[in-house]
Amino acid sequence: MADELRRYLAGDPIVARPISWLERRWRWCLNHRAAAGQAAEPFQSVDFHPSGQWIAIGGWGGGVEVWDLKKRQLLARPRETGNIWRVSFSEDGKKLGAAGEGGVWLWNLVAEQKVDSAEASLKVQEVANLEMPGVYFYCTFAPKTNEFTWCSHCVTQYDEISHLPREVPQAKVAPEVSPLGFLPNGTHVLLVSSEGNLQLHDIKADRVIRDVLRSDPPDLRVSGVNVSRSGEWAAVKWKRVGLSLINIDQPKINFDLPNSPTNSGVWFWQWSPDGKCLALACADGKIYVWNIAKVSEQLSSIGL
Repeated sequence: MADELRRYLAGDPIVARPISWLERRWRWCLNHRAAAGQAAEPFQSVDFHPSGQWIAIGGWGGGVEVWDLKKRQLLARPRETGNIWRVSFSEDGKKLGAAGEGGVWLWNLVAEQKVDSAEASLKVQEVANLEMPGVYFYCTFAPKTNEFTWCSHCVTQYDEISHLPREVPQAKVAPEVSPLGFLPNGTHVLLVSSEGNLQLHDIKADRVIRDVLRSDPPDLRVSGVNVSRSGEWAAVKWKRVGLSLINIDQPKINFDLPNSPTNSGVWFWQWSPDGKCLALACADGKIYVWNIAKVSEQLSSIGL
């Protein structure tokens, strides 16, 4: 018991209740902040497979890894090295994409059933290795079509027929970590334009549908956006103010999230799959979570 108490007070996992490898690594980082900050392979991006069975991890120097959450096993290392900013699974779970320093990458995922076993192994097949100069902060997949999408100076998608990138020239985006979000139809995106405005854009027709928000004054420019899966709400990051919640169809309905930290401390923010909650990760190690469903109910009660 004394040994267990010492482990608990030191922030180490206790023997009586084993913890996951992710929690173990997180606790180590908290207890060894200096070493973690200098580690060769810190996490930079994480995404969960739609099945909830696998997790993809990208980081500095460590490339891209895919893990089995239940077994705590490394299943594949599609990219051995490299500085990765973003990893993303497609909606149908059949593809994995990554963006980082020196390009973007796309793989097919095939679950192969083992002979005389109920278990399945994961086979990763490279589809595209698009090595290009520069740093690519963001990649994602379009809903419904599952088209691999990333950002350079404009929105770009991978054409699996020609095996070439297809640029959307008029969809010019700012060099932000989270510059766009897809609406459920898979063709309309809400993006941060190169001028710092928030625009609704049809990437198939390559035309601006409308300006949702304009940066006025300039020092309050939009610097990031994340769209809820319903396509109703957008969590918008401002250059100096923090986070606001905006109704995409009625942008006059907007409000600042209570206790939201300033932009300098905001790193990433993400909607829950059901769109009811919004989570925010900050540079100081804190995680904020808001129940957006309650906010929507309050707005409905006053006729908004």
